[in-house]
Amino acid sequence: MRRLYMVIMAIIIILSGCNYKSNVADKKIEIDENKVIKDEEIIAVKDQTKKERPPTLDSTDFIRKKTFYNSIGKSSKFDSSNIIAGIIPHHDVACKYIASFYKTVAEQKDPDIVIIIGPNHPGTGPRFQVGNFDFNTRSGVINSNSNIIYNLAKNPIMYLSEKDVFEKEHSVGLHMNYIRYYFPSAEVVPIIIGETRNLDGILEVAQDVVKEIKDKDILLIASIDFSHYLTLEQANEKDKLTREIINNSDVRQMIGLGNDHIDSPSSYGLLMEILNQMGITYKCKINGNDNSANIIGDTDIKETTSYFFVSYERVDD
Repeated sequence: MRRLYMVIMAIIIILSGCNYKSNVADKKIEIDENKVIKDEEIIAVKDQTKKERPPTLDSTDFIRKKTFYNSIGKSSKFDSSNIIAGIIPHHDVACKYIASFYKTVAEQKDPDIVIIIGPNHPGTGPRFQVGNFDFNTRSGVINSNSNIIYNLAKNPIMYLSEKDVFEKEHSVGLHMNYIRYYFPSAEVVPIIIGETRNLDGILEVAQDVVKEIKDKDILLIASIDFSHYLTLEQANEKDKLTREIINNSDVRQMIGLGNDHIDSPSSYGLLMEILNQMGITYKCKINGNDNSANIIGDTDIKETTSYFFVSYERVDD
């Protein structure tokens, strides 16, 4: 009987000990898991190189191979120097001018970072989105700068974009082919903006961008087409006002304009606010202005798109 009692007591002690140990282990595991999650978040923000590369999107569909290389062959330098930023189209009809802009910059500098700002054409998702994606292009893969992208996304108004938004957005995708060709070692930070035709959030995002690009050799691009859906004659008339606004850097007048003048006034506003927040002296130069009707050789078509090719030159103090 005594032996049976001792056996029963031993079983109780063992069971109670197991339960106690299990509870402690559960708590320890829970704490460790939370710590691991925090560490991963820190690594993702501060040292993306230790993580796997982000998804790669295919940008080759935005421009045919022959069209791309023909545009490079036909490109010519703009008479512009010390370029820090520019406004160029995202319509492949105007690809010769796109190539000419990048060619001009490439003979002056080899930027570490190219920040490209363009419209979110379908308007899918939040107003401000940044894409943590690499891009396959006609001349290879170009990498994003995930550190900058994650830091920008810390702001509640800036969202990390879903893959299906950026893989369809030609305002960014078309340019990736040229950026990779002319600046093969650069990294990109692509930002798209849903159009509201007001300045809400623009200053806040601009300030965040400027913090991230401090002491870096950068190129800022606003990917913008101008007058839409008008005849050549009507578009030329609208472009007169647009030219005046660009020359005067008048963001407040530009922001309220519709598709008759510009497809993404918010992209223009963000570009200008970044330049202003950088605290540098710059001058604006319009290198050209053209229309799809002229380029394709059919001046009678009913719906056209106009383009401006603008550079912002840093002026040494």
